[in-house]
Amino acid sequence: KESGITRTSFCNVYHEWIVYCVTRKDRNNQEHIESSRESQLISLCLALSLLGRRALGAASHNAMSSVDFFLHGLHALFKGDFRITSMRDEWVFSDMELLRKVVAPGVRMSLKLHQ
Repeated sequence: KESGITRTSFCNVYHEWIVYCVTRKDRNNQEHIESSRESQLISLCLALSLLGRRALGAASHNAMSSVDFFLHGLHALFKGDFRITSMRDEWVFSDMELLRKVVAPGVRMSLKLHQ
């Protein structure tokens, strides 16, 4: 009885989409990227999705006290100002380019899609 997102549940939902994206990339580039369920790519996608979920969750926790805090938190995320509140997410600071080029646009897109 696991709670939260597991690698298996993540793969059940997103693996087909990740494989499709890799296939599209392989057509445009000669370099092959491993995309099996046990691959490092899946690990990276899972870690990035958990980081994004926790960042959005941290912004929404302030909503209990005021709508202004929630909107301020969402605006900060949209600008790329991430408040890393979990020790498990500090790995993202080892590569600031990953944060700037992958995580920030991903969070912006998720906010746009949600809106």
